[in-house]
Amino acid sequence: MYISTINQIFKDIMYLDEAEELDPNKSLFSDYGMTSIDYIDFAFELKKHFKVDVSPESLWPVNKWATTEDYYSFDTKEWTSKGLTEINNLLGLKGSDAVDKKIQFKELYSYFTLNYINQQISAVKAQVA
Repeated sequence: MYISTINQIFKDIMYLDEAEELDPNKSLFSDYGMTSIDYIDFAFELKKHFKVDVSPESLWPVNKWATTEDYYSFDTKEWTSKGLTEINNLLGLKGSDAVDKKIQFKELYSYFTLNYINQQISAVKAQVA
């Protein structure tokens, strides 16, 4: 629904050529080289453009969950059942597509895509409508 605008905002933040085609299913971090600073700028621009309450923490709460004992066990280096439930719900993963407790934090970045951002923005916009 908002994918073309999100795509343009991302291109602007990353100084990508207008003609460059982006795959909406590729990771913005792993495949397109987004850094943490780019991410903060991106979240700010999304908030400004869509006029919704989108913070870096709400856009990708996985970063916070990875530092919270209720969600991630520092002893076993695994996600807790609560953490897994939240991650799978956030990413809309079920059954055989669901991630397991051993998934590494950086592997989750593969799910941070233009399509994911579109779903998040759409959900926030639906709440305010």
